[in-house]
Parts: sequence; structure tokens; C-alpha cells
Amino acid sequence: MGSGVSMEAGIPTGSDIFWETIRLIRHDGSQQTDDIAQLADWLKTSEYANYTYANILQALFPSIGERHQFLAKHFAGQDPGPSHRAIAEMVAKGFIKVIITTNFDPLMERALDERKLPYCVVASDEDVQNATPVEHSNCWIIKLHGDYQRQSIRNTPSELASLAPAIASKFKEIADRYGLVVIGYAGADEGVMSVLRNRFPRYTLYWLSRSGNVNADVKSLITNQDGRIMQDRNASSFLSALMRRVESYAVAPGGDTVNDVIRLVRTIAHKNDTIMFKDELKRRQKYLAQSWPEIYEKFKPAAARISIEEMTKIAVGTLSSFSEYADGLLGMCLVILEYNRLSWLDDLLQVFQYFWDMFENIDKQPGSHWSELEVIPIAYAGFMWWVMCSYAINNQQWTAVKKLCDYRVYRYSERSSIALKDYKSFTMRSLWTHYQKEALRVQTQKEFIFDFFQNNERFRESLIQANFILGLLAVKEGSRFQPWFRLFSYYEGLSRAADTLKHDFIFTSALAEHLFGETYDIFTSEFAKRCDELYTHFSQSYLLETDSPRNIFATQPT
Repeated sequence: MGSGVSMEAGIPTGSDIFWETIRLIRHDGSQQTDDIAQLADWLKTSEYANYTYANILQALFPSIGERHQFLAKHFAGQDPGPSHRAIAEMVAKGFIKVIITTNFDPLMERALDERKLPYCVVASDEDVQNATPVEHSNCWIIKLHGDYQRQSIRNTPSELASLAPAIASKFKEIADRYGLVVIGYAGADEGVMSVLRNRFPRYTLYWLSRSGNVNADVKSLITNQDGRIMQDRNASSFLSALMRRVESYAVAPGGDTVNDVIRLVRTIAHKNDTIMFKDELKRRQKYLAQSWPEIYEKFKPAAARISIEEMTKIAVGTLSSFSEYADGLLGMCLVILEYNRLSWLDDLLQVFQYFWDMFENIDKQPGSHWSELEVIPIAYAGFMWWVMCSYAINNQQWTAVKKLCDYRVYRYSERSSIALKDYKSFTMRSLWTHYQKEALRVQTQKEFIFDFFQNNERFRESLIQANFILGLLAVKEGSRFQPWFRLFSYYEGLSRAADTLKHDFIFTSALAEHLFGETYDIFTSEFAKRCDELYTHFSQSYLLETDSPRNIFATQPT
């Protein structure tokens, strides 16, 4: 954590305070307006050129009281900023164990004090030797450049070229053991950067930049450590989003998180290890199959009859609980599409049969049955299918889309099979019919899904695009396709999907050829008629009565 975080709270940077000190020395305590270049030139030839910052402060303010008063005026009465408080909240929730900062102000401590959270400040080599070990502490604050209240600040250019030996050693030890998130820091101090360059990390490095631009040293560091530049308008905005994301990756009942599964499967896909992939898939299927009956019994109402409002709460609660177990499978599916492992997709498609079997197995059990809850597995499967189709269409993976549409699940109770794209598969026996708004709120607010689509907005647009394209395909094939939503903010997303079809010739041509089996000219000439046919069937109503894209191909360029 660098000075950018404290600047949000109205605190000057260490550099600002240093040059104010030099300005006062040069002009014997009087206020002047020299710029930094002038002050730097003067300092090089002055008697203070080789002084430490502590020596410079002592020369300007001989007594400890005067020195403390000079520094304290910059921090007195200052409340912690939003970033300090966000970090304190993550400490309270156990997400952060160590805070490493180049700031020597007390705002981070004040934010932790507000939450009545214990912490240990390490600002000198002596502190390193005497501090309670990190493993047994609630939180460490390591102040790389010292603490103003102890008169131990490192602030001159020569001081910033290195860190105190024990501080540097402890910093490297922690940097090796943990992943790092860097906020409010430009990477201009050689003492800090030398430790970061020489770390041997178990986890990677994330560096926040407002503009997305970093200096060459930072760029090299991120490249060498397979890190990532994160862009946001300020640290507090980034930390708020990070908090939501970390909470969404909270440990699932099985002991691992969706993020753990995604990271593991990416490693497997990178190695192209088919055996390990199949083993992990079987493990997750078994884990889910064992969990579902327990979830069903836990949420099943005790009363014979309950209100619609109560059933809505129970159904959505059951879906949320089931999702904690099933999200790992959805993460696996998206990784396999991300790596375009089509040979593995056939194994993944069998998951949809697995979900259907879970539904039918519950129905066979003795005792009372609640149809609103029995369909949870196929409701989730339907959503998973929709997300996978959206991702594949968005990335023009037409073979994957066709596999997803044509795969058939066998319904033992009816002794027949049905294609996933058919409206009788998942959509007619799912939560979307009765609890569409509530169910979508549960399913579409998952941070791990946003990562595959870049962000939430792009995810929603992709869902709408897939919904519309698959509806057109159903019309072309003379079948019916149940729309996945009528309560989304539909029109804006539909307009953007139409813009893609109209202006992206390569996308539309590939869509026509690989998914519709026709030429671009035929696809565009049939487009308006297919839009109209979508509108004529209630079950396929795409709300096209206004803002319809039916006419986007009415006039074609010659």
C-alpha cells in the first residue's frame, strides 16, 4: 500500500513532506515556493546532501517535540479514507493477514482501531525481532519506511534506495509466501522494488493502476512473475469490487472454492492431462450427487401447504445452497471452453444427464414431494447450458455450440430422449417459469462467471445475444425454444446483439454457415421473417413488439 491510498484521505505523500522540509531548511524556516527541481539542485551541493531524513529533521527542529509537531500537523484530525476502512473490513473477515505499506502515517491503524481489531506494527528491525509471529497475530502492519511517531522515517532518495535489513528480510519472506495486491504505489523506490524483483512467489502479483500504465520496472516485474495489471478509477473502488469478489469465493462446503477449481482445471487444461481432467470431473459429480438429497431434505417444507411467498424464499434458498456445490462444475465447463478442449466437451456434456438423473432420483424417493424443489438440479443445468452457449457464441466456437444444442438427455420416466435445445428439456421444468426474477438474481451475480466474460455488463449482453440467436435457430428448424427470461433489461442488450449481427460481417457469416447451415445472403434475407415468427408464439415472445431488430438487414450495401 503506497501513498496513493493516503492521498484519498487528504494526506500529503512522503515526497511532499520531504520537499517541504528541504524548502524550510533552505529558506531558514520561511515559506517559499521553490519547485522540486530547484530544491533538488540546491540539496546536492548543500551540507545536507548526505544526511538521513532524521538528521535533516533534527537540523530543522532540534527538539523531539518540535519534530513530532511538524510531522503530526499533516496527520492530526485526519480520519481514515475509504480504502483504509475497506482493508480493515477485510482484516475483520479474515481475508487479509498482512498489510505492507510505504506510508508512515497512522491512518491504517486508526481504521483498525475503529473496528476494535488487534494488530501489530512492525516499523524497525527491532520490531521484527520482538513482534508476535505472523501466524499467531490477527494482523501485521509492516511500515517499510518507518513510523513518524517513532522518528524513524526513511524519506531521502538515498534512504529509499534500500530498506532496513531485518525489515527487508521479513518483507521478502512474506512476499514469497503470499500473493500480493499492490495499491496506491508507483514502484519508484529501489529498496522496495529490489525485494519484489527477487521474490520467489508461490502466488502471483496484482498491481492496481488508475490508467493501466506503469513504469518499465513495474512492467518487467509483472511480466516475470506472471502478474496482472488491474485498472480502476481509484483504490477504494477497486477494494470494494475485490471485497465482493473474495466473498463470492468464500469456502464452499466441500472445502475448496470455485476459484480453486478454476485454477486447478486451467492447470490441467494447460498440461492437456485428459486422465486428470476425467478424475476431477468424476470427483465433482460424486460430491454433488451425495450433497443434493441432503440439501433437498434440509429445505423441504414441513407444512403440507405454504404461501407462494414462503415457497419463493425456500426455492431460491435451495437454489443458492445447491449452487455452492454445483458452481465448481460450471467453472470447469467454462475453462474447457476457454481452452477450446472440444475432445473434453463430450465428457462434460454428460453432466447434463447427471443433473437430470438427480431430478428423477429424488422423485422416486418415498415421502412427500415438492415439485418446486425437485427441479433445482435441472434448473441449474438449464442455466449452466445457457451460460456455456453464451460463452461459445461470444467466442465463435460454433462446433461447441452445435454440440451443446444437439446433445440429448434420456428421460427414464418417459423412456425417451430429448435435445438440450428443445423447450421441453430444462426450460419447461425449471424455476424460470415461477421464480424467474428471484432465480436470475441468484444465478447471474456470480463474480467467477463475470471473469470469463470480462465484466457483468458483457455477461448480460452475451446472455441476451445467445437467447436471441438460439430463438432464431429454433424458428429456422421449425422447433420451439423457451426464452430464458422476460424480466431482464432486455432492449439495450438486444440492440447491441443486433449491432453485432449487422456490422460484424465475419461473425454473422460464420454464424450463418456453421450454426444455421446457410449463406450470409440467405440468413439476412430470412432475418425479418424469423423475428416476426418469434413474436407470434407466446412461449417464444422476445418482447419484439417495440425496438425490434427485424429491419437491420433491410438495406444492404452493394
